[in-house]
Amino acid sequence: MKTLVMIDDDSFFLEQYTDYFKSLYKVYTASDSGRGMALVKKYKPDVVLLDIRLKGDNEGLDTLREIKQTFPEIICIMVTNLDSHSIYMEALNRGADDFFIKSDNVDILQEKITCLLESHKRLPAAQTPFVAVSDKTRKLFKLAATASRSVSNVVIYGETGTGKEVVARFIHENSNRSDKPFVAVNCAAIQDGLFESAFFGHEKGSFTGAIKQHKGFLEEAHGGTLFLDELEDLSPRGQGALLRVIQEKTFERVGSTTSLTADVRFIVALKTDLRQLVDQGRFREDLYYRLAVFTLQTPPLRERREDILPLIRFYLKELNAGNKQLSKSSENIVLSYAWKGNLRELRNVIERAAHMAPGSMIHPQHLSLNASDGFSESYKEARERHLQEFREKYYSEALLRNNGNVSKTAEEIGVSRQTLQNFLAGLKSSK
Repeated sequence: MKTLVMIDDDSFFLEQYTDYFKSLYKVYTASDSGRGMALVKKYKPDVVLLDIRLKGDNEGLDTLREIKQTFPEIICIMVTNLDSHSIYMEALNRGADDFFIKSDNVDILQEKITCLLESHKRLPAAQTPFVAVSDKTRKLFKLAATASRSVSNVVIYGETGTGKEVVARFIHENSNRSDKPFVAVNCAAIQDGLFESAFFGHEKGSFTGAIKQHKGFLEEAHGGTLFLDELEDLSPRGQGALLRVIQEKTFERVGSTTSLTADVRFIVALKTDLRQLVDQGRFREDLYYRLAVFTLQTPPLRERREDILPLIRFYLKELNAGNKQLSKSSENIVLSYAWKGNLRELRNVIERAAHMAPGSMIHPQHLSLNASDGFSESYKEARERHLQEFREKYYSEALLRNNGNVSKTAEEIGVSRQTLQNFLAGLKSSK
C-alpha cells in the first residue's frame, strides 16, 4: 500500500481527508511543517499533500522546497483555499507536481494522485526536445515537465513561431498518454457550421454530402492529447460545445444519439492572453476556468538570444548540413536581428543560407536578411525592458511574501502604496 502524508493546519481538512484516503493509502498527518518534515523523513511517502499557507503565510512553499531538495522523487501536491494563479506558478517553480483547491470534489484529488503515481512509475526523467540554454527556456521546460505529470488542461501563450506546438508535444510525450495519439487542430481553419462534424464526427447520411461515417478529432485523439492551436479564433458556438465536452466528458456524432466517451487531455495555444479575451467578452469565462489550469508562456527569440547559436547548430544538423558554420560576422548579425517570425523565421533563414553557401562557411550575404526588417532594440529600449522585467519579478516576490497585501508590500520595498497600485494596474492593462 502506498504512503500518503498530509501537512495542513486545518484540522477539519485532515480529519475529512484521512477518512477518505485511509482505505487507499497508509495515511500520516501533521499540522505544522516541523512535524510534517519529520514524517516525510521517517516514512519517505509516495505522495505529500501540503497546504500552501501553513500558519497563514507561505511556509508551505518553503517546506515544498525542502522536500524536493531532499527527496525529489516524492510527489508533492499543494492544497489551498485560494484560487490564485500567481501562487500556483510559484509552487510549480519550486517543484510542486500539481495543486488542488479544497473546494473541489475530493474525487478530483484522488484522480490527480492516481495519474501522478502512474506517471512516476512509467516515465523516465522528462527530456527537453532540443535547445534550452537560456534561463527563460529552461524555466519553460521545467514547468512543462511538471505539467506533463498532471491530468490538468494546459494553456500555452506565445507569439507566432515561438514553438507552442513543440511544447505541447513535449508535454504529451512525457505524460502517461504518450502511447496514445497527439492530434493537432488549427481552430482558425474550422468553419463555424462544420465545428460539430469536425470535432464530434458524423454518421453516414446525417447531412447532404455525408456519404460515410466520419470520426471527429475527439475520437481520433481518444486516450491521448487534443492540441487546439489559435484558440482565440474559436467561435462562440464552438466554445459552448467544447465546454460541454469538458464538463460531461461525453459527446455524440452528428446524426447519432449514442453517447461516446471523451477521454482526451486538452492543450490549447493562443497568441493573445485568454483572460483579456474574457474581459473583452470574446471568450466564455466558464470555459476559461476549465482550460487555464496550467499556463505556460513561450518566450520570443529576442528574449532568449542565448539560444540562437545553439538553435542554428541544431537546425544545420537537422538539415544534414552539420559541416557548415556561421562566420563571426554572420554570428553578430543573427544575434542582433529582431527575429519577428521567431523560430520559424530563423529556421527558414538558416535552411536557405545552407543551400546558398557553396563552402563550409555561411557569410552575411548568404543570410539574405534585410536591415529594414528590424534589428535589435536601442540601448534605451533594452534598458527600460530589463528594468520593467526586474520590477515585475521584485514586486511579485514581495507581494507573495506579504500574501498579496499591497500596503505591507509597499512598506517593505520602500515605495508608496499608490506607486505599487499604479504598477499593478499597468500590468493588468498590458495583458
